[in-house]
Amino acid sequence: KHHAWIASQQNFTVTTDPDIPWMAVDLGSGSSFQVVDDNIESSKLTVSWKPLPRYDHNGPNFGYRATLWQDDHKRIDTREVFTPYVTFHNISSDVDYRVEVVCINTVGSSNTSSE
Repeated sequence: KHHAWIASQQNFTVTTDPDIPWMAVDLGSGSSFQVVDDNIESSKLTVSWKPLPRYDHNGPNFGYRATLWQDDHKRIDTREVFTPYVTFHNISSDVDYRVEVVCINTVGSSNTSSE
């Protein structure tokens, strides 16, 4: 006697627990830095980067934390954004700045950053 087995199609959803983002944004290729003079005394700096792919978000409320540093040790401003760009206002055109970007979500922030 032969027995016939008929397999039924089943759909499965696999989920993982949220985790901190583990990737850093690329501030090299596809990134831009634009300084615009608002007036004689101050300017604004807009920094943009290639957004991280959705599958690398690792959790809900994915965004970026961008920090503007002066002389590599004095924090000037920190902004959290959900867009792949940020604008810092009231910067001086005669000062050297450094921008650091980390990825964030509801679990925390990435251990790596882009500068």
